[in-house]
Amino acid sequence: MTHSPTIEIITIYSASHTSGARTRRRLLGLLSLAVAGAWVWGAHEKVDPWIEKKAMIGGIGEVASMLFTKPVKNTALTPEQRTAQKEEFLAEAADSQRRATVIGVTPYVWDGFAYVAGGWLGLAGLVGIIGLQSTRRMLRQAAFLMILSTVMSIAGIWSVIKWGGMPPSADLEFYAKVGGIQSSYAWFLLLATRTLR
Repeated sequence: MTHSPTIEIITIYSASHTSGARTRRRLLGLLSLAVAGAWVWGAHEKVDPWIEKKAMIGGIGEVASMLFTKPVKNTALTPEQRTAQKEEFLAEAADSQRRATVIGVTPYVWDGFAYVAGGWLGLAGLVGIIGLQSTRRMLRQAAFLMILSTVMSIAGIWSVIKWGGMPPSADLEFYAKVGGIQSSYAWFLLLATRTLR
């Protein structure tokens, strides 16, 4: 007795090759390119001048405080008192130097992360406009870079307040606003690219 084999037909459908998928990639790429332009413009036109102003004011303030708090020689002081006064002045000078370094370096670090994230988002947008399949991966990478940039911004603001001597004008609501606004497009990208193939 012969047994006839069962024939199984499998249809393979790839959504990534459809015209609708290419259109979605191109639209998301175009939107990402526009957001990247706004992101880099904001970092260059808004953040950079703020950093330069704060760093300059902080640096001038630190130099002025070091110049005008120079210990005055007092002959009525005992040698121990003069040594203690000199050590106090050196400690204040070291503290001023640390604050000036934090104010001078930290903002440029978080600004640099913003430029990297915006640049990668722009490149991913261009790849999306072309319609390449690597669009999804690159947009997700850009989203993670934008989230990292947001974390660096918040950490940078916190550190210039904590160790840079800047006035403590930021509260939890301020950090939440910065984090929410700066990372909003990144979260949108993570959701939008879940269905993008």
